[in-house]
Amino acid sequence: PPKKKPLLEVSPASGVVPPNGRFPVELVFRPSEEGLWNANLACTVRKKQMKLHLNVKGEGYAVHARVVAVDDDHLELRPGRGNLLDFGLVHLNQTVTKTIALTNCGKYNFDYVVDKALGTTPMLVVAKSQGTVRKGETAKLALTFRPIAPATLDDHVLALLVAGKFEYVITLAGRGLAPAAHFSFLTHDFGPCFVWQPGSSARKETVTLRVTNREAAAWLGLECPTRAIGAVQVECGPTVLAPGESADVAIRFAPREVKEYVVP
Repeated sequence: PPKKKPLLEVSPASGVVPPNGRFPVELVFRPSEEGLWNANLACTVRKKQMKLHLNVKGEGYAVHARVVAVDDDHLELRPGRGNLLDFGLVHLNQTVTKTIALTNCGKYNFDYVVDKALGTTPMLVVAKSQGTVRKGETAKLALTFRPIAPATLDDHVLALLVAGKFEYVITLAGRGLAPAAHFSFLTHDFGPCFVWQPGSSARKETVTLRVTNREAAAWLGLECPTRAIGAVQVECGPTVLAPGESADVAIRFAPREVKEYVVP
């Protein structure tokens, strides 16, 4: 087995100090356990009856960090590999956030930093990616996945470095995909319509768009802007569709001048 290094190492153990000069002595403290340490070093000087005494004090302490995935039943993460965070299936332009709580259970503050250089993607944002955790306090790191195009988080890895020494390697999983929403039509031509003005007898032309959730098991959130887009008004409040459920969206056309309208 390798030779165990001493708790306190003095180097060099002997030497010669020139007249009116100085001689450096290096002391290395390597505590193997937590606690206070106190020792007196005696230095023999040739031709001197009295020894020189040097009092050396130190304290050994360990970093006591607790890292927990809050949204995964407070799963405790461990230093090294083998940690997994799964965002599941996320529809495009929706967001899922995972929170990691980093608690300092020790006596001294420590720093942390998150490195997401491995398999980085702009669809994954880490809030509070570095900072200091004071003793007895907790820092919360928010990992947000917001896919804007079909994507997968395979091979994406986060490295959380605590106190410059303890590394938590976190493998990420998740998929961004377009929702399986079916629209009863994608284009519609209202044809010639009378110009509408407030107080006039001309009526607004209305067509109903039916939106159906064709997901096998996932619920689908549906929200349309309830406002006029030019001469077109869309009426649909926020709703959630169960698998196989449909919702009707009223689209009204009320031209205010004689011209051809094209609304994207």
